[in-house]
Amino acid sequence: MSKKINLSIEARTLSKRLPQKVLRKIKNRSMLELLIQKCKKSKLIDEIIVSTTINPQDDVIAEITKKSNVKLFRGSELDVLGRVCETHVKFKSEIVVELTGDNPLQDPEIIDECIDKFLSTKVDFLNNGALDDSRSYPDGMDVAVFSINTLLDVEKKTREYEKALNLSKVKKVLKNSYQNEHNRFREHVILFMKTSGLYSTLCLHPKDKDLMRPELSFTVDTLRDFQFIERIVEKFDNIDFSLKDIIKVIDKYKILH
Repeated sequence: MSKKINLSIEARTLSKRLPQKVLRKIKNRSMLELLIQKCKKSKLIDEIIVSTTINPQDDVIAEITKKSNVKLFRGSELDVLGRVCETHVKFKSEIVVELTGDNPLQDPEIIDECIDKFLSTKVDFLNNGALDDSRSYPDGMDVAVFSINTLLDVEKKTREYEKALNLSKVKKVLKNSYQNEHNRFREHVILFMKTSGLYSTLCLHPKDKDLMRPELSFTVDTLRDFQFIERIVEKFDNIDFSLKDIIKVIDKYKILH
């Protein structure tokens, strides 16, 4: 029997650097709607769930999910890991695909490739971003895949920052890079599983060398980032464009970030 594979998108409106960025429109479609519609092109996902907060400001995200005919979960704003964990428990996920709402140009073929690779290996955690200094895909094409059991284990181990740090095999790296007034392991869902050294990990690199463009970034954190994405999307007549298509357009029209 095949396992239930659910994809969650973390999204909220109260982002600090660019408030309401997931609501910004590109060709009459919000960034979040664009991401949802692209994810729907995946052939391996059973359900798409938008994981947002209980803040009233995020009621508009709930409206978008209803309009887009995808599932919704609402939970804590600050405890993102807890929210995503509760999301996948509620929807009985067995395999989790984790995305964030600030990466609107996801390629469904890459999502499926990551899922296929995860299913064919025995690793605890797979992504196509940087596990160390080995990024090859552009930033903003990040896909993380792991089992619900790994997610539950991480949630349990990271409830207290110092205890999580003591469990980690790479304490110095984590303490120097991530500790602040908050428990960063709860802010970033995959941080502990990919950096603690407690889980087997695999970083997926593109088979097509033309996709190895780590200098590019499609993550939206600032207005400048959004305008870059806007200029790219405006070159296409529909949303059926791949990462390869995006790169061709950037190179052809010399679209600068």
